[in-house]
Amino acid sequence: MNVLVIDDDPVAANFVMLQLKMLGKTVELAHSGKDGLAKMAQASYAYILLDCQMPELDGWETATRLREAGFKGTIIGLTGEDGPGVRDRCLAAGMDEYQTKPVNVAILTKLLAPKAAGRDPLAKARALAEKSGFAGLAQRMAEGFIKSTEESLAKNDLATLQQAAVQFGAEDFAEEVAAVIQKGGDSAALAEGWSRCKAALQGSSTST
Repeated sequence: MNVLVIDDDPVAANFVMLQLKMLGKTVELAHSGKDGLAKMAQASYAYILLDCQMPELDGWETATRLREAGFKGTIIGLTGEDGPGVRDRCLAAGMDEYQTKPVNVAILTKLLAPKAAGRDPLAKARALAEKSGFAGLAQRMAEGFIKSTEESLAKNDLATLQQAAVQFGAEDFAEEVAAVIQKGGDSAALAEGWSRCKAALQGSSTST
């Protein structure tokens, strides 16, 4: 699981990176908000740990720009502040959670814990179908996602594939695609994962 740490303080950054490596994460470092945005554009990350108090481009503005640039992963703010409104400010900027410094390894472990396996890839489509009142919407969305995914696999267009999987809500498969991208692999490495996801989609959609 890839993690990008964005922090201008080398001591704090090295400490966090050491903890992450001990947790078995693959970690990269960016020394500023601008550097972080550049790295995000060139690689795929599941998590970004972001120092809030950076000069020039602080963590809140960086988080906002990351979301505007299309980052769909988890952003965790790291801040020395813990007063009223800090969490609201972090969430408003596009962060998913925050942790006060110095980093508590136990809390960090929980924040970065892998999500439960076997998540329903059709959950998001089901929710949209229920909200719209159109009973067949989830099935149609599943059919469209299957078609577009197989086209992307045939073209080996993994970047488009990952973005589509995230937007559709196939989170487990999106994470598998991200891992293959990071390793420089190709679509052949996704055959088993896509087979599981497709089976789940077809099995669920027939009863929707």
